[in-house]
Amino acid sequence: MAKTSVQRINDTLHYLQNTNLVTGPERAAADQLVQAFLAAAYPLGALSAGYAALSSALSLGKHVFQDPRREMARTLFLLWKAIEHFDGTFTLPSTQIGQIGFATVREQLASYIRKACCVLDQVNGGHAGADWAVAALQANPLTFLRFNKVVVFGAGAHNPNAAQNVQPCDVYYEALQDRYVFRVGSAPYPPYATSIQVESVTAFHWTDPRYVPPLNPVGQHNIATTNFTHLTGFQLSGANIMVTTQFTGCAFCMAEHGGSMYCAHVSPAGVPGKTPNTTGNILAARIMTTGQMQNAGAIAPRVFGRNIGSPPNGGGYNIGGGGGPTTYMTVIGFPGGTSYEIYSQTTVNDAIVGLPVQIY
Repeated sequence: MAKTSVQRINDTLHYLQNTNLVTGPERAAADQLVQAFLAAAYPLGALSAGYAALSSALSLGKHVFQDPRREMARTLFLLWKAIEHFDGTFTLPSTQIGQIGFATVREQLASYIRKACCVLDQVNGGHAGADWAVAALQANPLTFLRFNKVVVFGAGAHNPNAAQNVQPCDVYYEALQDRYVFRVGSAPYPPYATSIQVESVTAFHWTDPRYVPPLNPVGQHNIATTNFTHLTGFQLSGANIMVTTQFTGCAFCMAEHGGSMYCAHVSPAGVPGKTPNTTGNILAARIMTTGQMQNAGAIAPRVFGRNIGSPPNGGGYNIGGGGGPTTYMTVIGFPGGTSYEIYSQTTVNDAIVGLPVQIY
């Protein structure tokens, strides 16, 4: 016998309230958002206009066998509707429940339960959702980065006389582009953001004195003849997440020395007042050929650049032919033992492409 509208929605709520995909506080917060959505949108319950249509939207048709992925898909779709209700900038990833792929529905559901928690914080205050998201990212970076877009807006703040660069950073969920934002610096941020400290690897143009010595006599550097033996990286303290602003052509350089990780973000172009410019693949190839991290024992760095990189990631990152606000690559790192585990996620046209990779 087909389920009634009330049965289908209640069964979906019951699954959300009892799933073991996330912690109890996370599922309770997500359930609170869904309950608030149902109360606001359908105040008369089953007698409300649209209630039956909502239930029908959760239907996957009759099925002889019990399949938990069907309940996961229903719960996921209901979460999307709740998020959309409270944040109208959110776009449903799929307009029909039948478009949800069962192969990854478990991971998607865990992801959107946490996003629902973040939206609840937008409504009621607090930042528990962002706290849980950061904890999930740290616990399993590859899984998190596969199912959650991350973008870093890095600040230029740094102390030129300090080896390290620890900066304040706010982390929050942005429903408009369905992503988590790491924003470095001390500007006013949403009240539902969580505040953390990060190792901020500031980006500099490839001709910056941190990377190549000034010419004498004064002149313009030539990328074809420049030797990057003067690379100066930021030393990571081992206490905080490492972030650096998004990549559209830059090269990321990593070297481990004396029990510490050193990182440098080298830009080929786009820095006001800095010339000449070059392209990302030419820059990365030149650093791979000549680079030495001078404050890390002058060892050759591992390089991750556009379309080229050091083994085992010889192809670097590929964002196609463009760049911009919806096409970029993100690098983020986590303390692991005496070193850092560093990962890359690529976003093209506002969608994660390929699998995230560990680059160190």
